[in-house]
Amino acid sequence: MSSSPSTNADTAEIFDVIIVGAGPCGLAIAARLRERRPSALFTDEEHARYSWMSRHANKAAIKIKRTGQVKTGSDCQPCQYGPSILVLDEHGNDFLAKWKSFFRKLEIKNLRSPMFFHPDPSDRDALLAFCHEAGRSHEMEEIVGCVGKEVSKHKKKRRMNQRGGSTKSAVEVDERDRKDYFTPSSSCFEDFCEACISKYRLGDGLIQQGTVREIEYTMAPGDERPLFHIRTNTAQYLARTVVLALGPGEPIIPSPFVPGQLPASATHVTDATLPKLLSKDLLSKIRCGKPTNVLIIGGGLTSAQAADLCIRRGVGKVYLLMRGHLKVKPFDVDLCWMSKFRNQQQSVFYTSDDFAERFEMIKEARGGGSMTSRASKLLKQYVQDSKVIMHTHTTVKTQCFEESSQCWTIATEPPVADLPQFDHIFFATGTKTDVESMPMLQPLLANHPIKSIAGLPTLNEDLAWAEDVPLFFTGKLAMLQLGPGAGNLEGARIAAERVSWAIEDVLKNSTDVKVDGEGQRLWDSDEGYVSGIGSKFAGLSVDSE
Repeated sequence: MSSSPSTNADTAEIFDVIIVGAGPCGLAIAARLRERRPSALFTDEEHARYSWMSRHANKAAIKIKRTGQVKTGSDCQPCQYGPSILVLDEHGNDFLAKWKSFFRKLEIKNLRSPMFFHPDPSDRDALLAFCHEAGRSHEMEEIVGCVGKEVSKHKKKRRMNQRGGSTKSAVEVDERDRKDYFTPSSSCFEDFCEACISKYRLGDGLIQQGTVREIEYTMAPGDERPLFHIRTNTAQYLARTVVLALGPGEPIIPSPFVPGQLPASATHVTDATLPKLLSKDLLSKIRCGKPTNVLIIGGGLTSAQAADLCIRRGVGKVYLLMRGHLKVKPFDVDLCWMSKFRNQQQSVFYTSDDFAERFEMIKEARGGGSMTSRASKLLKQYVQDSKVIMHTHTTVKTQCFEESSQCWTIATEPPVADLPQFDHIFFATGTKTDVESMPMLQPLLANHPIKSIAGLPTLNEDLAWAEDVPLFFTGKLAMLQLGPGAGNLEGARIAAERVSWAIEDVLKNSTDVKVDGEGQRLWDSDEGYVSGIGSKFAGLSVDSE
């Protein structure tokens, strides 16, 4: 491992958990590590009861008869729960810094995900409750085509004929969940996340800005167990466990364009170094009244959002190229993977022990780029108004950038006649994730090899690198264990639930975590006795200290 920057392992603080990434996945795992009563384990009634007990416990002074000591209410307050946490993020000192930047860059007004997709572990309906409580229900947009209300009689009849006259069909979304299939506004979701951060006290220097260069798991002098040594561009840290809560990955630049050799007039929409989508040169041409043409490559929701922004900013004409057909669906995965309840697809996925088979199911469920019906209707309106020209099943065959005119000349396959020169090219071609090519993981790959499929690591069921290497993954890198929705907000919360329990097991023998004689977590004060958690005989003990 590199010696600079250096840290004295004998004096440096050892964190229980270091989270790499402060996006939605990072927020979800940090919140879960601070939550004692997650909705995954407690019913709404139990959660309300325990919350009431926490708020009203230890209000009166208590006299210990044996010693005569009197504990005031302030002395009896429950201790802060959870392991010591540090979050490292290269984009800023706040949660969701990159997320917010991307949404502002494309001026995205609403999320694509439903109301029960959020990072708060305490309540599945927390976001829905927040919108109603804040009086912002009007900011929610209904996600059409989910429950079935929008299906016409003609379409129902056609589907019945396709099934050979059968009137039975699988219900993908339960009717009782209709209220959940709305999507919050971007500003409302950000405010909800800020409330979540405040609720779990995840501010106050918890996040350190820095780019992680290297992660090594090794035994340091004087240590009883191996520790993670994390080196960033500014410092070095020690941790017992590490969670990689990284974003979508590296931008994909399609052939014949060469990554790293593109001029400023060809950019990927997810490029975090560009705060604005439209460049200064392109905006200058628009202000001068010059005719402008923009090429957008990609067929997903991001391409539609980029096209909409270009038209609203005054671009003369937008050409949209997509290698397949225009796919319209509510979410980035098939609807049958989005229900609150387990379904056949999830059961088949989880019972398969073959990671290659799981990967094929993931590919089928995601099916490439797609856009919502609202985005599709807007795009088709632009096409009707001759502001957008769309070519499906089309790819770029050759490209040439002319320095003199600062424009692109493009040839396509199949050929498209009368293509103009383009002032700017935007790539909305998605991102790729490859665990084997990540620089920060090279020491681990050398000392603790792991198999991967199409860049996805074959993690264990705890989402860990290995049983003896407590490096955990959330997001797309955990897709072979969580399924095709691992990269969305619901996947972040499911991953946080799994990882938090695994981290607790790792930290059981740590002196920083209170455990009983059987290695089980101790609960504060009388809460365990009253709520029935743990051994009720523990409530008979008296603290005489």
